[in-house]
Amino acid sequence: MNTNNALHNGFTLLELMIAVVILSILAAVAYPSYMGQVQKTRRVDGKSAVLEIAMAQEQYYTSKKTYASTLNLLSIDSALKAGNSKEGYYTLALGGFTATTFTITATATATGAQAGDTNCKKMTMNQMGVQASTNGTTSTTGCW
Repeated sequence: MNTNNALHNGFTLLELMIAVVILSILAAVAYPSYMGQVQKTRRVDGKSAVLEIAMAQEQYYTSKKTYASTLNLLSIDSALKAGNSKEGYYTLALGGFTATTFTITATATATGAQAGDTNCKKMTMNQMGVQASTNGTTSTTGCW
């Protein structure tokens, strides 16, 4: 009887190693793109906090004829009053304050999930609705 015609089931070690190499290459390409999308999605936390503060500033201005000098004077969520975005990916600051001007800054947290978002480290908005962003030192686009 000829045993050479027997069927072999399973994978050889070479086939398995080729599959592992292909999966590793795909993961190396996909992971950075995935992380970029996650950071982009988390920017919504900072943007919504800035917009909520701006809206509260306008309400404050309507009743007091001046902008609030601190976040505590505004009718906003307690997390925002404490200077943190609701999901905690950004710290918030109110600056450039005069009776008729303000600037809100959302800065990506130095540690944690959003720390790697170097392109849009700071997002700002003023009383005119002018939005800007920086990577910490130079202006960037695509953050808003």
